[in-house]
Amino acid sequence: MLDSTQTHRGSESLLITYSGSGDDAGIWQYVPVTPGASYVASAWVRSEELESADGPRLAIYDGYKNIEYGHSEEILGTTSWHRVETTFTAARDVMLVLVRFSRKPGNTRIRGQFWVDDVRLSQLGSANPEQ
Repeated sequence: MLDSTQTHRGSESLLITYSGSGDDAGIWQYVPVTPGASYVASAWVRSEELESADGPRLAIYDGYKNIEYGHSEEILGTTSWHRVETTFTAARDVMLVLVRFSRKPGNTRIRGQFWVDDVRLSQLGSANPEQ
């Protein structure tokens, strides 16, 4: 759900309330990329009483083959707003990636709240880094 009481930038952030199990938070976006180019994916996140053996993390996958290119550190506990990121290089035959928040493994129980704001994918070394 959108939350206007907790934001990093702008007027709303996305709030996920966990109370069960599952690997996917339901937050994902396909993004076109330049084959062979390097990127940084980032997001601002915060958490409150987020308890699990495996916390959510920002992850990048090949858009067609579901191969993971990279992921941020997992988020657990209670944290203030902080930036998470991962860098990756798209394979020479890849033109589409999937940016998502997921847990690995996702079969452990999780509970608590998790906010996401200001998700970005920027090409490294590009004159126009915003994508």
